[in-house]
Amino acid sequence: MKADLLADDSVQQHALKRAHHIIEGLDAAAAHEFARVTDVVLGDERAPAAWTGGLLNQTGAPLEFSFSTASDDLRYTMEVGGSDTPPACRLGRVEGLLATLGVDSGWDGVAREFPSLQHGHSLAWGAWLGARQTLWNAHAATSRYKIYAEIPFDSNAEASSLLRRYLGAQPLPAGPCAQLVVAGAAPGSQRCEFYFEIHGRTFTRSYLSALLDRVGLARRLDDLVALVGSFEFRHGRVPDALPNAQYGFSYSVLPGGGEPVFSVFIFAADLAGGDAWVRQQILAARHRESELRGYAAMTESLTERHARASSHNMVTFSVDETGRAGLQVSLSPPPSSIDSN
Repeated sequence: MKADLLADDSVQQHALKRAHHIIEGLDAAAAHEFARVTDVVLGDERAPAAWTGGLLNQTGAPLEFSFSTASDDLRYTMEVGGSDTPPACRLGRVEGLLATLGVDSGWDGVAREFPSLQHGHSLAWGAWLGARQTLWNAHAATSRYKIYAEIPFDSNAEASSLLRRYLGAQPLPAGPCAQLVVAGAAPGSQRCEFYFEIHGRTFTRSYLSALLDRVGLARRLDDLVALVGSFEFRHGRVPDALPNAQYGFSYSVLPGGGEPVFSVFIFAADLAGGDAWVRQQILAARHRESELRGYAAMTESLTERHARASSHNMVTFSVDETGRAGLQVSLSPPPSSIDSN
């Protein structure tokens, strides 16, 4: 199916209804909570004119699901405010939405500093709101939230100061130009995730090792490289580098670099094949059949889309201080039937 057809508002509304039906089949309580949250956050965005044009998904849809091998949680991220809300106003909109969703308005944490990172700067999308629900646990049906704030591309002393507090006086090692583009944090938490884009398509092992070493994770280099290398890419690679692709990376840390999680992410379009082959590779990377249950059901309609990856957005590979390397995939919810051409 062509991207412009996937971006059609009626197709996207059908896709969201299908997603709700799939979640209901997994966990009725989670489906009820999912409906409550999306009704609050996307209420105005259910009008046809507001269902396209956002930057969260390739299709312009206002909701993105994420599935992880590290957790069975239902995770999704939403646009806030719709096309009529200026990007500079969306962090404020997030605060109002959280209050409506039942979060105590007195919450603290690093996300309270996000407005200062944007003040006086030009923005493209402003803010998104993430939600997470524990599946198969009737006592944990309520949602937890995460705020994502756009970091302006121009000089930003506030963002630099925040980075130094979390990652030290020299946050990044010498290497390719990397631009901080997003900061994310849960209300009430001091843990912050910093997302960077790398300029260029070459990501060497030595630079990856230096990034990991910045938070004491250099010993996880081989695990991370092996997981990335288990996927087939559209393009080759230069010696001693990851496959040719557009890369980014993130640090999720406490102030001073504590309890680090490091992630490398790629656009799914850089993987070989279309949505069908991306799906097959992701399911093959599972360690257990029970992993990514929601993803397998949500993407069942993609098994015949071989030409392009339009529903899949990002594939993320992560390591922390313990455990095996983890995999996460994000996608726009697909409709029930996809034209393979």
